[in-house]
Amino acid sequence: MPEFRRVANKDAERYFLKRGQMDLSQYEAFVSDLKKGDVAEVRLGEDETERAIKRRLTVAAKNKGKQLQYSKRAEQGSVVFRVK
Repeated sequence: MPEFRRVANKDAERYFLKRGQMDLSQYEAFVSDLKKGDVAEVRLGEDETERAIKRRLTVAAKNKGKQLQYSKRAEQGSVVFRVK
């Protein structure tokens, strides 16, 4: 039989990240070094998905005032994009 319990509000915060709380500094640093027309590749780590990487890159680029265009021909396990 499962065991149920209510979690106190102060403890509940550690279970759920608020929107925008992920540290994107590594992504922002990478994107900020790129100029319009540059093409770059990101290789996915073991526990990362293409969707998550693209989302983080897009948010980081937007924070830096840039737009990205993703290649549909990238090899599996990598994300290739161009700065627009």
